[in-house]
Amino acid sequence: MAILPMVQLEYRIHMAPTDIVRGARLRTLPLSVAAVVTGAGCAVNWQGRVLLFNNVPDSVLVAWRSMVWVFLLCLGVAVFLQIAANYMNDYSDGIRGTDEHRDANAPARLVASGVPARQVLAAALVSVALACLCGLGVIALTQRWVLLAIGVLSIAAAWWYVGGRHPYGYMGWGEPAAFLFFGPVAVLGTQYAMCGAISQFGVVGAVAMGLNSMAVLSVNNLRDVQSDTSSGKRTWMVMFGTERGAVALCTMLAVYVLLLIIPWIDAVRSIEVIPYGMPLAIGACVGTVGTVAMAAIVTRQVVHGRFGRALMMCSGMSLVFAATYVCLSCIVL
Repeated sequence: MAILPMVQLEYRIHMAPTDIVRGARLRTLPLSVAAVVTGAGCAVNWQGRVLLFNNVPDSVLVAWRSMVWVFLLCLGVAVFLQIAANYMNDYSDGIRGTDEHRDANAPARLVASGVPARQVLAAALVSVALACLCGLGVIALTQRWVLLAIGVLSIAAAWWYVGGRHPYGYMGWGEPAAFLFFGPVAVLGTQYAMCGAISQFGVVGAVAMGLNSMAVLSVNNLRDVQSDTSSGKRTWMVMFGTERGAVALCTMLAVYVLLLIIPWIDAVRSIEVIPYGMPLAIGACVGTVGTVAMAAIVTRQVVHGRFGRALMMCSGMSLVFAATYVCLSCIVL
């Protein structure tokens, strides 16, 4: 794919603090936070089952302290990697000229608005370095070296999404990648890092978070269908078209909501035997209703073409789901 020259109306020598914040795209960060929180809930669920159904020594209880540190480091990995991916996206699309075709209502990107491309790339590399430091901290605490390979794969995926000569985000693989890395990789990776195991409860949470991430990307790509078509970026929404793309998005949200039925089936049977089971169940119930309501609002906003509002709601919905799943993780046996 040919590299198009940039047309810059305003050229800045340095990135301003506002550029750093704008490029990080803070409104998208709930996805990475929610994925790690969901994975932590799955780890707590698994650890609770071990303590409840097995005769374990008191030393196991001490492991809860290290789990907190692992959780915080996993959170750092996810957040800094997503910020790095956002900067990489801005850099690669900017030097290709893709962002010059963006809709006037879409947020302005850094390189396309005059920020030097090299500085955007430098910001991405700094974010990658911070993510690597957090990841090495996780490995040092857990001695689970397979996480190193997962980290390298995640960094490569962040770059090749829209970077390089043949970015997979331009060939319809962006949505599956969002599902994979914000779902199974982030959720199950966190669960494995914290407790050394992967459970069925974790798989359900991972699939749900992956669908949420796909939904967020789909809303974004529905908004950018015309600009992506002009620049040769073939996302699912470009290939499906606006109407069928909206149907695909609504299907993702429907499956996402229905997945909450699975943990609720087990939760209902164990509410009475779990300490504080009823307050946790009430919290999970409120969160479930909130998740369903937010999914319905996202659908309505998309139908009416209000993609900016739908994007914020869909991203925030991930945090409500994560909180709900944590409550359910403390109930499900």
